[in-house]
Amino acid sequence: MANTITVEVVDADRHIYSGEGVLVSASASQGEIGVMHGHTPLLSALKPGHITIKKADNSEDSIYVSGGFIEVQPSHVSILADSAERAENLDQKVAEEAMREAENELRSATGPDFNKAQQSLAEASARLSLINRLKK
Repeated sequence: MANTITVEVVDADRHIYSGEGVLVSASASQGEIGVMHGHTPLLSALKPGHITIKKADNSEDSIYVSGGFIEVQPSHVSILADSAERAENLDQKVAEEAMREAENELRSATGPDFNKAQQSLAEASARLSLINRLKK
């Protein structure tokens, strides 16, 4: 289709997604971005959050990413995630436990451990946010 964009999502271990979409949204380092066919080329870091791929039939695929990079070309989006998981594979109990652990780590962390604890909290929060969004 002329108005679709090819989307590839990979992490360090595996290929997560490959397909066509009409709109790709992501949590870039400078804020939320939306990409459609013909978008200006772009390279950006991603923060913990989710990628949503809206398809021509109005269905959506959602993928959690812990961070990484997005490269946008006029007809192609490539996402290299630090780690990624399809939304349907996310487990709420595991995510809630990770959130509790990250909050506890943050309370007692200092120096470099504080930055690591903040990152863990951001990842856990983004994962739970996607789970809660999909439940609605």
